[in-house]
Amino acid sequence: MMPGNAWQSAEGNGFAVSDFTIDWDNRVMTCPTGATSLPWANETDQGGTPVVRVRFSMHDCKACPSRDLCTRGAKGRRITLRPREEHEALQRARQRQSTDEWQQRYAHRAGVEGTIAQGVKGFGLRRSRYRGTAKTHLQHLLIAAAMNLTRRRLACRNTHGPDAHRALRRSASGRMMRLCHGTPSLPSP
Repeated sequence: MMPGNAWQSAEGNGFAVSDFTIDWDNRVMTCPTGATSLPWANETDQGGTPVVRVRFSMHDCKACPSRDLCTRGAKGRRITLRPREEHEALQRARQRQSTDEWQQRYAHRAGVEGTIAQGVKGFGLRRSRYRGTAKTHLQHLLIAAAMNLTRRRLACRNTHGPDAHRALRRSASGRMMRLCHGTPSLPSP
């Protein structure tokens, strides 16, 4: 999930929505300094999605010593919430994302997405040059082989130095043999 997009969340030094206490049954929100919200309004946003608009009294916000951490507006703080089930699910997802286990799983996913992006941008994986599933499948296999060769070449260059790839330039079949059976002309890592 995307993190909160309010400046309080982005800067990390203000009162974000997660810092407020929400009483869904009584439809009251309490700020970290103890002020309570005005009556809520059920509305729809520009996309037609139902939202809950919460606002705090201008008088409460003007007298608040923590005003600079909460709002920059001349009127009181205004907060837009999703309906209860969506809001709670969103908060749970954001909490889950902060765990080390989730970060490790996401790092794996980022690697997979990077591989797909490389195939799409560098090798034309998104569009098939042929008609029929058999020929398209063959194209995908050839693209996968080309991606593997490219990565192998980059790994060789990074491991053995910038000129190491010249030893692999002799012929396509010779290069393939060296890649499959090791590279005898290069020192082993």
